[in-house]
Amino acid sequence: MNIRCGNRRWLRAVVSLLVLGILMCSIISCNDKEDGFVTYEAEEADQTTLTFFGNINASSKMIPLEELITAYMEQHPEVNIIYEGIDPSLEVDYTMLLSKRLSTGNGDDIFFSYAGYLPTLIEGNYLEPLDALESWSAYAEEEKVFLLSNDHYYGIPMERTVIGLYCNLEVLEKFDLPIPETFDQFLEDCRILKENGLTPVASSQLIPFSGYAYADGLAKIYGSENSQTQVALRNNDESLGIYFQEGFENLSKLLDLGYIDRNMALLHDTTEQAEKDFASGQSAFLLGASDLNASILEENEKLDYAVYPIPVSSGEGVVLSAPDHLLCVNAKSPHKDLALDFVEFCTQRSRIESYVKKQGSLSPLEGSKMEAEPLAPVAQIISGGKAIPSVNYQLTARLQHWIQQSGLEMLQGASPDEAVQSLNAMIEKTRE
Repeated sequence: MNIRCGNRRWLRAVVSLLVLGILMCSIISCNDKEDGFVTYEAEEADQTTLTFFGNINASSKMIPLEELITAYMEQHPEVNIIYEGIDPSLEVDYTMLLSKRLSTGNGDDIFFSYAGYLPTLIEGNYLEPLDALESWSAYAEEEKVFLLSNDHYYGIPMERTVIGLYCNLEVLEKFDLPIPETFDQFLEDCRILKENGLTPVASSQLIPFSGYAYADGLAKIYGSENSQTQVALRNNDESLGIYFQEGFENLSKLLDLGYIDRNMALLHDTTEQAEKDFASGQSAFLLGASDLNASILEENEKLDYAVYPIPVSSGEGVVLSAPDHLLCVNAKSPHKDLALDFVEFCTQRSRIESYVKKQGSLSPLEGSKMEAEPLAPVAQIISGGKAIPSVNYQLTARLQHWIQQSGLEMLQGASPDEAVQSLNAMIEKTRE
């Protein structure tokens, strides 16, 4: 199906999928539309259609992706690309949907994968090796080492995601507060902000809430003298939950003291409202990934803010980082050569650098200039080799998701001990 608007082809708008009884919105859009509808033209007989499934859907993040797809189709009029992106506002597990689509044997030609989910896809024999891509020559060595599996590369990242503490510098300056470097300083800043009528920490059900426990636990695992042993805990019967106990206790403090609005966080299962609260100055802090930059600046393009390490219960703050939005090719695609050509096209240096600039994130390439100035504090830590992997194939591909689920239980009233027990139960179920 070919989608045209005037002389250009745009993708963003309207497809609905019903998967396992869950209604999912797949967006394909067009500049010239009325009431959300687009006009479709029949696919030309000499065209090959590639389908592309992804976890990018928000308007602020879609534009750079649309531009890449459009540019490729303009250079290759014989190729038609249909992108389907799940709506992040719906309670849908993207990885589950991706695996279901692939397991039918008729999955999409191209798709995005999270770095932590790549091992699962490799085990399912769903991925075509990407070793022959010339694009790899421009990628930073640490990116390539991280992604190497069984001597092959199966996913190539469009960006590097960083998780840190967003600080509204205008609010902190107004109350003469320092950038918090420890969790105690963080609590003190929050106390003063709360006394002045603000909700100190903008949050939601997602990583902006549970990320505090996640960062604290990973800091303990990677900061231990025998960190390699701790990272390999998934291979024995020892529980991981104990490493996240103190992080969950810190979350409990933030909730009990009113520094996070429990009801507001429960009400929102996406980061959209938290971004608005942060950008408007109603909150001074927001924990999140670097891909929030684009939407925060869309809310307030003049906002003075920066992203710093996440305060943890002991020692220095930590920065979590990993390659993200990995482009993958379906090993069973009938159009593998075209799919590989599209991936090669998207991952050329000039296109990656343009893409991350518009996304407000960091480049996975060697020697790329950093465009997102608010990320300068965390970028310096990454360049010094001091960032902690936000995902690790030796731990578990689902750890971040499980921490998020345990954190949600705390929002709903569970104690830190109950959150740890829940986390251990989810890990144990997978081992079994």
